[in-house]
Amino acid sequence: MERIATWYDSQRPLLAAFALAVGAVAAVGLRGLGLDESPRDLIRADGESYATLQELFRDFGSDDNDSVLLVESDDLFSPAAIEALRVLSDAVSAAPGIERVRSLLDVPLIEPGRLPRPLIPPEPAAEAESTGHDRTATAAADTWAESLAQAREPALRHPLAAGQILSADGRATLLLARHRGDSLTVAEIEPVMADIRAAIAQAEASGAIRVRITGVPGIRHDIFRLLQREQVLFGVLGVTCAVLIALAIFRRPAAVAIVLTSAGVALFWTLGLLGLLGLKINVVTSVLPTLVTVIAFTDSVHLVHDMRRSRAAGLAPRAAARLAVQHLLVPCAMTSLTTAIGFGSLLLTRVAVIREFGFGCGLGAVVSFFAVILVAPLLGGSRLGAGLARAAAARPWFASWSFAALSGLVARRHIAFSLAGVAATAVCAATATRLKPDNSLDEALARDAESFAALERCDQALGGAFFVYVLMEWDDSLTPEADEALRALQAVHAALEAEDRVRNPLSLLNLFSAIPGALKSEDLRRAALAAAPPELRERLLAPDKNRALIAGHIREFRVSTYRPVFARLRERLAALEGAHPGLRFHLTGTSVLTVESLADMITDLARSLVFAGGVILIVMTLALRSLLLGLLSVIPNALPLAFTAALLVWSGRPLVLTSAVVFTICLGIAVDDTIHFLSRFRLERRAGHAVREACGRAMTTVGAALVTTTLVLIAGFGVVMLSSMPSVRSFAALSCIALLAALVGDLLILPALLMSLLSDRGRERFR
Repeated sequence: MERIATWYDSQRPLLAAFALAVGAVAAVGLRGLGLDESPRDLIRADGESYATLQELFRDFGSDDNDSVLLVESDDLFSPAAIEALRVLSDAVSAAPGIERVRSLLDVPLIEPGRLPRPLIPPEPAAEAESTGHDRTATAAADTWAESLAQAREPALRHPLAAGQILSADGRATLLLARHRGDSLTVAEIEPVMADIRAAIAQAEASGAIRVRITGVPGIRHDIFRLLQREQVLFGVLGVTCAVLIALAIFRRPAAVAIVLTSAGVALFWTLGLLGLLGLKINVVTSVLPTLVTVIAFTDSVHLVHDMRRSRAAGLAPRAAARLAVQHLLVPCAMTSLTTAIGFGSLLLTRVAVIREFGFGCGLGAVVSFFAVILVAPLLGGSRLGAGLARAAAARPWFASWSFAALSGLVARRHIAFSLAGVAATAVCAATATRLKPDNSLDEALARDAESFAALERCDQALGGAFFVYVLMEWDDSLTPEADEALRALQAVHAALEAEDRVRNPLSLLNLFSAIPGALKSEDLRRAALAAAPPELRERLLAPDKNRALIAGHIREFRVSTYRPVFARLRERLAALEGAHPGLRFHLTGTSVLTVESLADMITDLARSLVFAGGVILIVMTLALRSLLLGLLSVIPNALPLAFTAALLVWSGRPLVLTSAVVFTICLGIAVDDTIHFLSRFRLERRAGHAVREACGRAMTTVGAALVTTTLVLIAGFGVVMLSSMPSVRSFAALSCIALLAALVGDLLILPALLMSLLSDRGRERFR
């Protein structure tokens, strides 16, 4: 390493020019880095399920493009409420980004031998100008009010209205507005949502109705914009707190400047390279900048602390920088390699967005190493490095007494600390096996969000605002009005209704049930299909493709709830194929793919941690050239993960996507700290120090950097705990807990294990 460090020092101008050139290339790439706001990319995967979903979109339209407007009134069938509903429907229909609107006003009454007519009678046109007490207008209004009152009971029984868009108490109804386009981004949705809100304000002016927005577009819009606002707000607050903490610890602006600049350059290069490769930031990979910053920050802190010690010993800035490279090139390379390998394991997962996440994070770990090992020593060896430290200020305020005392405590009680660490890890790991993967939509929604309140009301009144679909296919020997098709539809309805979590199925069966005698007459069913409004028919039937669609409402959008439901439905549909030869049934829909993709994401992340842990053990064993040191590193690396997982179990919480990401970050930090501690321990053993003395010197040398990174990162994550989004608060809280557990593992458990299991006579193994 001494030869490399000397070469590094002699080539400083060349390395600086190289850093500037890479920065210029990254700047070009950064211009091409964008946000991926397409909802489909999160569920994109290889396999039949995604292909079937694409066929559903092609034949029946996107099922994630409907804004759901929950309309409530104390008397929904009053003239004032119906008129307000009509105003709302007309105004939303007129919005440029809306393709069509469906509401209670569009439900038809289809009777044999008669033309279809609206279930809700329209307001009669006045025959004369209404001036004062015009009797004609008054009589017409009274007649309409009476007609609306009489329409209430038929509407509550109508198969196309009851439980579909009208609540059982008749006080809530849905207006479904389909957006134009396919797989819309938030930027495309936003102006449409503004038009819808203007229409709502116009309709609510009468005071007869109350309207709230939910549905996939509205929810995505709320989540994305809230994330944007909070990321900016908490990003500024977090960085401010982190800088203040770093200043308090380092007591030198130069040290803080070097650390932050190195981490910033690492992030800049990573994002620029991702832009050059054509990758985009999405909901999952949005954590990538945080992860890259954390990795780069920790290595930068270790380099700065090493240069501060050298400066305090009287070395010139360039000599201090050269020595830091000599001491930390290998440990930093090991941390980057192990982190990259861990994330690289995600390339084997089933979900495309997780593969992209693994690739981006692995790439970020490698780029961070080169950025930090290049930039930090360059800055430290410059005039900026002259202000790193004086002899009296070489150590942080907590290092003058705390690490010596802590080292002495561990030395006196190393057996107890070792047993406690092993026992705690074992108990927590055993507890963690009871942790179940899950995810819920309400984890991402602020409780005071309009879309969340409307979603809860839809769940209560109408069985849910989301849908699960069964795609029924047949060959040319069958027609949709045939008796065999009718029996198949009835069987599918029964399969859906057998699940408590699936409510109010909608299909051609509802249309046939709305016509007296149609369930017993193929001719009436054929006539019903011909007389049905085109929009309704197109939603339920694709005759040219021999396909029909059956939709069921679902609520409480939770992975653990609906994954077994969907599994049972698939079994029932497979049995139906055996009972109805020539018919095929496919369970599909964005909700189905989302549940399965989220479950796969969480499971794949958890599996990758196990795989990464094994690979990291092998890499550390080879790099440290000691199987025993590699095995000893398992406990301090596993403890923070096991403790955080056990804490979730004890608190009754599942393993959600954000928790799995926390474990990924935690593993990277824990391994980073362990590698730096063991590398310093080996150096001290090579210098001839006994095990206990080597542990004490390593703790004093590396401990300050470990505490610095932990305190600064906790300050940054702690601010995020003020978020209004439950998932973000959980992410921040678990990150803080995991960081503290990792610090305990590396400063208490690891030295104790080294003192307990290593002998002073084994010094030659570290040469």
